Amino acid sequence: MHKLNCSYFLSDYISVNLYVLFSLILLLGVSVYFLFVDKIKGWGRVGLILIFIGGALNLTERVLTGCVKDYLNFFGIFYYNIFVLFVSSGIAVFGFSYFRNHAK
Repeated sequence: MHKLNCSYFLSDYISVNLYVLFSLILLLGVSVYFLFVDKIKGWGRVGLILIFIGGALNLTERVLTGCVKDYLNFFGIFYYNIFVLFVSSGIAVFGFSYFRNHAK
C-alpha cells in the first residue's frame, strides 16, 4: 500500500512545472559539475549516481502523476518515498567520500 504525496518544496509559492524545471536544472548542473569539473571518482561517484537516479525518478513520477508515492510504511507512523531514500543515501555516501578525500 502506498500514500500519495502531492506537496513539494515551496508548493505554496511556485507551480509544479516551475518546480520540476528548477529541480531538473539543479540536478543536471550539480551532476555535471562534480562528474566533469571536479572529477569525483570512487565512492563519491556512486553517491552522485544515487542522487541523480533518485532525483530523476522522483521528478519523473511527479511529472507523470502530479504526485509521488510514499511506498515505505514505518508501522503506520509515517510513510517514505523510496526515491528520496536513494537521494538521502547518495548524499551520505557522497558527503563522506568528498570530505574524506578533501580533508587531506
